[in-house]
Amino acid sequence: MNYTPRSKEGEKKRLASLPKGKDHWNFSKNPSRGAIHKWLNKWFGKANKCVCKNCDGTSKHFEWAKIKGKKYVKKISNYQMMCRKCHTKYDMTKKRKESIRKGIKKRYNIPS
Repeated sequence: MNYTPRSKEGEKKRLASLPKGKDHWNFSKNPSRGAIHKWLNKWFGKANKCVCKNCDGTSKHFEWAKIKGKKYVKKISNYQMMCRKCHTKYDMTKKRKESIRKGIKKRYNIPS
């Protein structure tokens, strides 16, 4: 069987004829966090700065962070760029700290 590559025009026509949005076979009303972060990186690029006012500016690693109170949906206004250090501080709540503490105690058999 011979393989004949499609022309660019033929490929454009084929892609244009595919279902879009809610009609697409892989559409999900509730995309995963991974899917949303892929979407952010594809359409808005990798995070490259930190918007945190208290940032010391030494980090070289940046991430997209969901703004508190917003939902995980494909909407750029729900996300902001942050360095990894500020992102960790931003996401750390009392409930999360307690959960981490309990996990460490359980893992290392530390009595309460």
